[in-house]
Amino acid sequence: MIEDDPTAISVGRFLAHPPAKVWRALTEPELLARWLMPGDFRLEVGHRYLMNTRPVPATGFSGKVLAEVLAFEAERMLQVSWKDAERGGTDWTLTWTLRPEGRGTRLFLLHEGFDPGNPLHQRSRGIMGGGWRGHVMRALERVLGAEEEVVPMSGQAGRFRAAADGFAARIAAVPPGGWDAPSPCPGWSARDVAAHVISETRRIAATVRGTSPEPVHGVGLAAMGTPPRVESDAALGDAWARVSADLTAAIDDPACRAAKLPTPVGETPFADVAEALPEDVLVHTWDLARATGGDERLDPGLVAHVYEHLKPMDEALRQPWAFGPKLPVPAGADLQTEFLCFVGRKV
Repeated sequence: MIEDDPTAISVGRFLAHPPAKVWRALTEPELLARWLMPGDFRLEVGHRYLMNTRPVPATGFSGKVLAEVLAFEAERMLQVSWKDAERGGTDWTLTWTLRPEGRGTRLFLLHEGFDPGNPLHQRSRGIMGGGWRGHVMRALERVLGAEEEVVPMSGQAGRFRAAADGFAARIAAVPPGGWDAPSPCPGWSARDVAAHVISETRRIAATVRGTSPEPVHGVGLAAMGTPPRVESDAALGDAWARVSADLTAAIDDPACRAAKLPTPVGETPFADVAEALPEDVLVHTWDLARATGGDERLDPGLVAHVYEHLKPMDEALRQPWAFGPKLPVPAGADLQTEFLCFVGRKV
């Protein structure tokens, strides 16, 4: 494919990193979110997923991409389809090819599907071609950065990721029929707890990115503090993987960190909120485990960190959409029990 073919964009770049490392950046959702777009990618032929970025009014692009994995050969080739999730229209095919070159990798992208006779397609091709060759490849190179294994997370992002992984494990462990079990949250089932955490995480990510929350894998929309409607075929694990990856990436995104969020102590920059961000996930991890007979043990380091940041806001936290009254701490209680009593959980 020659460079000026009006039906395609062709990009080639040498990367001073081995194919295995480049492959990780192409296929691991957290890394994709750092240089391309957040989404619930999974390396499985036929897997369909959504990605979100900023709209491009000049081309009519909504900022929402519906994608599907078409084919792959590990560390050699990845082919996906793309189209606008809201406006439909053009079906693009993107093929990434990796070739070892010395101690690095020659990475090729072939982006096909442009109509040579359509002026809007050609305008899109010019804009997208400049993006692929410019800021997207530069972002990929930063992720692969020579001084980093793969852009290490900040402490804030790492703590949230650890909490998210714990919640994912409790979702995966829910037994058949367990989703209807009552939870420690009055009037909520285990399903409500999971849907609430997904909804709140999605809401925060959308707020700091300046977008609107969207339904995800069968989990609908709801007001803050209210569990959303969940479809009968909802994939709660997939929904959580997507929204938690999106928020993890946002924590270290400079464009997101200055955004303001409503908190019990007033409008607060996201950079400050992120310090105690795992608290909702952490508390509801215990709720979900208690409701479904799962593992109730929480990460001790996360408990200690979140507890220390919540203590100064004690009275401000006692809101209908936050925490109820504290409970007495049993004699000889460990830190997790003390923390759970602080947030009003009867252990």
